[in-house]
Amino acid sequence: MNFEGLSEKLNGFNRYYENDLKPTLAALEAKRKKAFSNLVIAGTVVAAIIVALLVLAENEDLAIVAGLVGLCVLGYFFYKLSDAIHGAKLSVLPVVCNFLEFDYSSSPRVNLLGRFRHLSLLPSYDEEKREDEISGSLQEVQFWLQEVKLIDVDHDEDGESRTTVFRGLICYFDFHKNFSGTTIGRKDYTALGNLFTDVFTKGERVKLEDPDFERNFQVFSNDQVEARYLLSPRFMERMLRLIRVSNVNDIQFAFDSGKLYLTLESSKKFFEGGGNKLDSRAYVQNIINDVGLIFDVVKTLNLTQETKV
Repeated sequence: MNFEGLSEKLNGFNRYYENDLKPTLAALEAKRKKAFSNLVIAGTVVAAIIVALLVLAENEDLAIVAGLVGLCVLGYFFYKLSDAIHGAKLSVLPVVCNFLEFDYSSSPRVNLLGRFRHLSLLPSYDEEKREDEISGSLQEVQFWLQEVKLIDVDHDEDGESRTTVFRGLICYFDFHKNFSGTTIGRKDYTALGNLFTDVFTKGERVKLEDPDFERNFQVFSNDQVEARYLLSPRFMERMLRLIRVSNVNDIQFAFDSGKLYLTLESSKKFFEGGGNKLDSRAYVQNIINDVGLIFDVVKTLNLTQETKV
């Protein structure tokens, strides 16, 4: 497996992996295995104690106390497990971004959720979790992205319920065409769902000639002529192609203030290595592939300054 297929800037990453990264990841994998083993053992012991107290001693109070103590012990070992996994991610992702000359921050410095909400690209929510901010320039296209999870909290007579209403990436890219209005592409719902979402989306509905694009997106704009200028047949074709190559569940977009805003919704967690062993090449390659989504957007949508789309 070769790490250097994504970009010529990754030349030399193989050598860095073998000499520097692999030993670090091997130590973290050993730490992960130990923490997982301790977690399983602790869980088994706690379960056995609780069963013994309930069945043999018939003492519910002691069983509850044992359960609470057990939860603390399990929480400690789960923290050690998560710490190893997080350490591996922070050993790989910043280095990959550095090779590609991108800026990375594990604690996001910019909060643009309000901007995406204003453009009707995100649902309403009560709680937010943001991580892994990456920004920079690719082929003279400035970009910014961030992984977010949005949660709706509802309180009723049965207590509190929490629902994840969005998980995925929010990002923007320079769009090198002149425009002054706002054009929004939302995912297409059923007829009843469209009636509901239309009320909360700015601008008027734009009818387009591409039936495949119309099946995937409902478009709104405050400038019908400009919307058709931006959504050329070639761009609509490329946007549909992006849905296929990006391995995400849903894509929504907006043209505003010289930028193309995208939300990429997915059930997966990005930049986590896909559950592979921390010291495996597959773990590192999966993180590189997630970063490669930036390349997919720029290449598939043809956003380079020279081509003008």
